[in-house]
Amino acid sequence: MKTLNLFFLMFILSLYIIESEAQIRLGLEAGINVSNVNRNLIPKFEGIYPYKPIAGFQCGIKLKHQFREKNQISIGIGYAERGGRDLAIGDPFIGPYINRSNFVQFPLIYERECLFKHFRLGLGLINSYELYSQTSIINDDLSSERKYGIDVQILTSYNFSPALSVNLDFLYGSLLDHITFTEDLTHSVLSLSLSYNFKLRN
Repeated sequence: MKTLNLFFLMFILSLYIIESEAQIRLGLEAGINVSNVNRNLIPKFEGIYPYKPIAGFQCGIKLKHQFREKNQISIGIGYAERGGRDLAIGDPFIGPYINRSNFVQFPLIYERECLFKHFRLGLGLINSYELYSQTSIINDDLSSERKYGIDVQILTSYNFSPALSVNLDFLYGSLLDHITFTEDLTHSVLSLSLSYNFKLRN
């Protein structure tokens, strides 16, 4: 239900942005991330087989609506690799708990210029849907589970020019939402990306 509500809100905002008379830009983003799993796949082994971070790739398109000079709302669609590597890899009793999940993301982000010129701080909700996972254990055990959730993102950006900006983001959210274990797998993602912005409307 929360996922559907967020999609509905994004749809309403997209109509508002398209119909508004304010400045609109289309942003193309690409970058790298480092992600990790915050909980073990099996809760009773928490802390015994911790995960290590892994690197991933991400990219996306955003529709950016600037209003009142220093404020900006963005909606879009993107792709991201996330996951973690369990230190128990190769253990014959535990198995290779390496997870590299591939997500489609639908961000809804508010940013405001603050501290100094061209620097923005922002907060966003990311509606994420897992396309597939490269871990056979997770695919086998959780193939019937819903693989979507709402993630929270804190972000900063610096505009070198109206067309080019660099973004540093931290995301915390569900790796596999609504799973059957006593504790959900959660994850954290730190990402760095470049954005090229096309002006659609002044």
